[in-house]
Amino acid sequence: MTATLLAFAIAFMVAGLYVLLFPAELEIKAMGTTEWERECLRWHKRILTGEKAHWCDDWDGLPVDETCTEWPCSCEIKPRDHE
Repeated sequence: MTATLLAFAIAFMVAGLYVLLFPAELEIKAMGTTEWERECLRWHKRILTGEKAHWCDDWDGLPVDETCTEWPCSCEIKPRDHE
């Protein structure tokens, strides 16, 4: 009985650690309908809506806008460049 409980506790901890380390892709896909929204949620935990939102070449294609810590960048962007 003790070994069964110990095995269950270890399995539960491993599953919890996995969820903490790797955000559930299914949750992200359900929350964001476009690739832009999914990537914003994945990297910033929110959808970027700034006037200068774009896929930033300076940051290897990371979604960036003027509200991010990665701002300013050297990209020459048009407003709402991600659409």
